[in-house]
Amino acid sequence: MDLTDFANKQIELIEAEKNADIESTITLQSKYSPIQLQRMGVALCGLMISGQRTGLGGKFCIDFERDLGDQLPTHSFRNGDIVSVRDENSNQSGVVYKVSDQVLTVAFSEEFKDTGNRQSM
Repeated sequence: MDLTDFANKQIELIEAEKNADIESTITLQSKYSPIQLQRMGVALCGLMISGQRTGLGGKFCIDFERDLGDQLPTHSFRNGDIVSVRDENSNQSGVVYKVSDQVLTVAFSEEFKDTGNRQSM
């Protein structure tokens, strides 16, 4: 196997893993409510925007947290995770940029449209 074959095989495997992750997420979202998903650690509900700035590469970085000072519930979000941030009026995808006990920062390629409503991921 030469280097090109190896690289192509890795790309194929990464694509298969990505598709399996997407399928798993769709299945979870169809079976469980947002609150149940939060209890499972794969969603966060009732977040509000606490800050925003332009980050590396011109990305729009938005800080999300619960009521000021409250710790985020136990979750599985890590740097680099692709997330969907939604409220009743919009749904936007971004990448988790930074995680702390109280704040989750998400980087968006396009300007984030804040509808003024609480957000869920």
